[in-house]
Amino acid sequence: MACGVCVRFENAPVAVIIWSDLPQAMPLLDLIEAQVNEVLRVVGATGSRLSERELEVIKMSADGMTSAEIGLFCDIAETTVNAHIAKAMKKTGARTRTHLISMAIRNGHI
Repeated sequence: MACGVCVRFENAPVAVIIWSDLPQAMPLLDLIEAQVNEVLRVVGATGSRLSERELEVIKMSADGMTSAEIGLFCDIAETTVNAHIAKAMKKTGARTRTHLISMAIRNGHI
């Protein structure tokens, strides 16, 4: 008897796996689960979604604004801007602000 699983991300199918023997398929399923979990961690889909303010700050940063300029524009302290960036980096696993911006672009946030 054939069995299968559909891996979904944000309610959209991203992979369908069909196998005929579950014990033989388990190592493959474990590998797929680990890879899907890594992808979800990297894109920040582990339940810690980026807030509207974090996305706003990332977009302004991508437009070339400094933290001080973003702070003036949003009427918040520069340290608060940096805190939003740091929190977004932690949620997404980004290593730098540039990496965070590139991830936001790749994931359609910008």
